[in-house]
Amino acid sequence: MSFSAGDFLGHAFGPYSQEVEDLVLRLDQTLASFFQHLDQKVGLDKCLLILTSDHGVMPIPEFLKEKGLDAGRIDPKAFQNLLDAALDSRLGSESWIESFEPPNLYLNLDAIDKQKYRQPDVEALAAKLARSVPGVGDVFTAVQFFLNQLPSGPTVEAVKKNYYWGRSGELFVLTKPNYIFISEPNGTTHGSPYSYDSHVPFIMVGTGLRAGVYGSKCSPADIAPTIAAIVGIEPPELCEGRVLSEALGQVYGPPRPRSAAFASSASPTEPTRW
Repeated sequence: MSFSAGDFLGHAFGPYSQEVEDLVLRLDQTLASFFQHLDQKVGLDKCLLILTSDHGVMPIPEFLKEKGLDAGRIDPKAFQNLLDAALDSRLGSESWIESFEPPNLYLNLDAIDKQKYRQPDVEALAAKLARSVPGVGDVFTAVQFFLNQLPSGPTVEAVKKNYYWGRSGELFVLTKPNYIFISEPNGTTHGSPYSYDSHVPFIMVGTGLRAGVYGSKCSPADIAPTIAAIVGIEPPELCEGRVLSEALGQVYGPPRPRSAAFASSASPTEPTRW
């Protein structure tokens, strides 16, 4: 079941807004009614319930600025035009950028061929120029992915999992923490590897669990293998997650619901701590 109003309100008002606070209170009431229905129709002692999310959301940049943090908005179209003009000044007048769909920037490969430049050289120059834009953080090039020569850093593993060869751009552009690519003057968004986007709840309630709060690294990708272990079947093929064995335990006596809560990350490569 998906309770998706939080995504809309998170975009519109940010995670620390009264609107989102009100939503959480109402969601709590909705879940309480749902659990009561399950208990009456099925019995909670026969259920395994898992609550999680696919992502978080960055706080409103202006809110962060009020708190004294370096934060802001970068208009994607303005960024594309600025970078294209900078490439014009270095390489000659062309439409060097095909499109920019953050975080993927697609270079005009026909223009590169026409001007007889090497694609890796243009990628490297574009990345250098992009990094000079205020609010832009790491920028990775297609040739770095192809040669497996990405620099080390806390976001690299998450970036690797998001890059799809042949579909992603020639540049993979990340903002600095607390910056977002967004054209609107209000609201916020998500999509970064930083903790405010990747830290999500992970709560399991049901039989077969060892009750407790766990600070070990986990991810929503662990749901499928953990359920497979509980019911005693093979996990799905190509499963990336792990069995959350620390939260599993033998149930003695009459079955009763138990709960286990984790500090979780939407990305398997981004650990979070309580």
